[in-house]
Amino acid sequence: MDVFPVEIHSYICELACTDGGYTARSLGLVSKYFREVVHPYRYQSIAVSGQIQISGLERRLVNPLPHLRRVRNIFISDGGKDDEQGVPIQRSAPHITLLLGLVCSSVEKLTLHCDDPRTSTSLLAFLFGLHYPHLRELTVVGYYPFPHIPNAMPRLRYLHLNGNRNPHGLLQMGSLDVACPELTHLRISGLSRAAAFAAELAEALTRVDSRQALFNAKLPSNIRHIVVQPGVPTPVSGKFASARLSDDCMMEQLGNLVEDGKNNSGVRFTLLKRRECGDIAATSRRLWMDSLEGREKSGEVSA
Repeated sequence: MDVFPVEIHSYICELACTDGGYTARSLGLVSKYFREVVHPYRYQSIAVSGQIQISGLERRLVNPLPHLRRVRNIFISDGGKDDEQGVPIQRSAPHITLLLGLVCSSVEKLTLHCDDPRTSTSLLAFLFGLHYPHLRELTVVGYYPFPHIPNAMPRLRYLHLNGNRNPHGLLQMGSLDVACPELTHLRISGLSRAAAFAAELAEALTRVDSRQALFNAKLPSNIRHIVVQPGVPTPVSGKFASARLSDDCMMEQLGNLVEDGKNNSGVRFTLLKRRECGDIAATSRRLWMDSLEGREKSGEVSA
């Protein structure tokens, strides 16, 4: 080990510490020497869930010098862990906003999973209000508003929006082009009874203007691939037949975009099968880990 200079060991640690933080913690236990070498990469890639972990990471990132708190990849979930039973989930919100403010200048891959519907919209609005000069991949889970701050994410290439059952207007206001002008891959998950958005997406992909819409739907300028995954079907009783019809209409319109090839935009469109019941936080974390391991976001991976 003494044969190689510290720069080589440092470079190896930088390449190795690209998981949820386990590798950096393990290397820090090897020896005092490696604890010093790996220290700048301790928070390079890290995943936190629940109020205890989130607030703990926030406190650790406040005081160190900027080069010692550089976070490149982070997964954040406000869902409580097993050892936090009885802790109100709302307590995570102020720590998440402070944490986002600390990492926004360096983060490259970010996933924010908001489990509490009472705070998800405000947290995601706060996220979209910050500036991310290096962000390349973003996944948000919760009832999200639309990004709108001009050039807030100038390098963003991949955006995954999950949690708004009917994001009608997303493609009509031009907000994606304004906030993330380099966006090439867009994934939208969790759709349900979203006939209006399905029609909006069909209009954008086929480039056929709707006479009924106040604003015509338009794809982001650099988009190359759109992936859509409907959410878990919502049980509907007989007296709410219109809701079932809306969901059926959505599925029919999305299916037509695949089967009929009515795509005049040159953009690839992928429709995934409906999501099954399961732990959304665990699925989101798995997709985040897949991206760290270099697995292609081809859209064939079901969430």
